[in-house]
Amino acid sequence: MSCATPASGESESVDWQGIVRESRRRLDEFGPQAAPAIESELEVLIAQLAAETGPASSVSTAVGRAEAWLLLGQLREMQSSPEKLTSAIDAYVAAGEVARGLSPRQVMLAAMNRGNALGKLARFDAAVVAYDEALEGHSRIEADDPALALSLGALHLNRGAALQSLPSPDLERAMQGFQNAIEALERVGQSAATGPAEKQQARYLLAGTRLNLAVSLLERDFANVEQASVLTAAVGESVRATQTEALSAADFAMRALRLACEIGGRKIAALNPAARSEIARALNDCTDAAEEALALAAHWERRDVSIFRPAVSWFIAFASALYAHHQPHFLGEFLVDVLRSASTPQAWVDAVELDGVALRAIDAAQNGLRGWLFHEPQSADAERHVEALESLRRARQQFEKR
Repeated sequence: MSCATPASGESESVDWQGIVRESRRRLDEFGPQAAPAIESELEVLIAQLAAETGPASSVSTAVGRAEAWLLLGQLREMQSSPEKLTSAIDAYVAAGEVARGLSPRQVMLAAMNRGNALGKLARFDAAVVAYDEALEGHSRIEADDPALALSLGALHLNRGAALQSLPSPDLERAMQGFQNAIEALERVGQSAATGPAEKQQARYLLAGTRLNLAVSLLERDFANVEQASVLTAAVGESVRATQTEALSAADFAMRALRLACEIGGRKIAALNPAARSEIARALNDCTDAAEEALALAAHWERRDVSIFRPAVSWFIAFASALYAHHQPHFLGEFLVDVLRSASTPQAWVDAVELDGVALRAIDAAQNGLRGWLFHEPQSADAERHVEALESLRRARQQFEKR
């Protein structure tokens, strides 16, 4: 630890910048497992800085304490238990108090991070208050810095998400927040001062903002479905080029495809059964989106990434329900193609829970067809339904054999 030579009656000046820089380097290199050790070292650093005396170092020492408190809060938040999140909030409060009047950037970051931790504890009212403080602090910072511009977009996004998550969601204010975030993040993406890393961050933040805005629009009124569909499609386009290489991009793609399916499903349910051509178009859009999501999840599963497995179950169940109701003769083929084809990841073939999803879908379709045939045995569609039952029987054999 490097120190300056103290004047008479003053304590040695701690090289807090070097210690914080080294702590961040170790965290980047070793990840969350390094957090407990670094946390202890930062607590020592904060105590040392608090003990320093001497007017020449007072401002630097206070800024150093605030920076150490901020990093300590981030380390505790990273460990994510309720106890650690609560202690992270305490650290952010301390950072804001120490930095007040000295460093507007640190005051803003402390309030923003406090809001994030409060949101993780589902304390959304308090999170909104913290984000409002952060926005006020951000307005006092005079700097043309892409990182600060990114933080403004993230602030509006996180505040909107908190408003959206209140026990009685404040959708109007949430949507205004998402619109503000989109404007801020689009400016970041268009600025010549923005580097490649910041542009990528802005792209992902924009994807999250558009998804949240689409959900809020639908929650307020399903009549907003076209606007929500445009936002959802924009998310898919923004990550399509990187979704097979970057896991974050894949996650946004999967979320956008799920929302597209949910929108399409609600469209189909609202249509008059006589509107066959409209139903067929919406059905094709839904099944195409589900199959695209399943293909993307299979790509990542073949790379030993299984985090999309719950989504796989959802997309199979969703598409199966549509096929069972509207095109039962395609259901067996769909399930075998997804779960038993040559390109199916072995982990899916071995997954008993996915076999269960398939078998439940087949059961539901068979029961529906049998009920229909019981009531309409002489219908012109009866022969096709009998063929569909035979197709489903053969498909069932694929999933019963273990």
